[in-house]
Amino acid sequence: MPSPNPGVVAPSQPPSSATVVYGADHNASWQSEDLRRVLSELGDVVDVADADPTMNNYVDISDRVCALTLQHKGTGVIICGTGIGASIVANKHRGIYAARCLTRSDAIDGKRINNANVLCLSAKTDIHQNLAIAQEFFATRFVPVEKRMDRALRIDLVERRNFQSRLDATV
Repeated sequence: MPSPNPGVVAPSQPPSSATVVYGADHNASWQSEDLRRVLSELGDVVDVADADPTMNNYVDISDRVCALTLQHKGTGVIICGTGIGASIVANKHRGIYAARCLTRSDAIDGKRINNANVLCLSAKTDIHQNLAIAQEFFATRFVPVEKRMDRALRIDLVERRNFQSRLDATV
């Protein structure tokens, strides 16, 4: 079934990456089971809590999700109280483009326009809405039109410059 939104593929199609790295902090534990179930329909789920069940704060969870997302060349999903802290930590990783999404439209734009590879959700958002956001995020593909490619290259240049500056400052 074709989607009415350009850049969005039918939900029955598998994501471009088969690995979904997932993490939830203590604020979101009540949504974890449902999210993991839906995510497992979209790819092989690696839950950072499986390796360390004591990990329950968004900083450590976001850091681990992003490291594994890069390692597996997958897609990450992080849920914390607001999604804000998770997205801040996630975007500290070179090569991670995290989008905090509160609506399905955010998920579409985060992927189609900005080529996000990590979805950050808020535990304050209704579970049914979060499930719909996640499904939309995975159903959407980046659409590399010239204007977006130019912006993606500019983001990459900013990232390279700033990450290099941080490395230089620590030497």
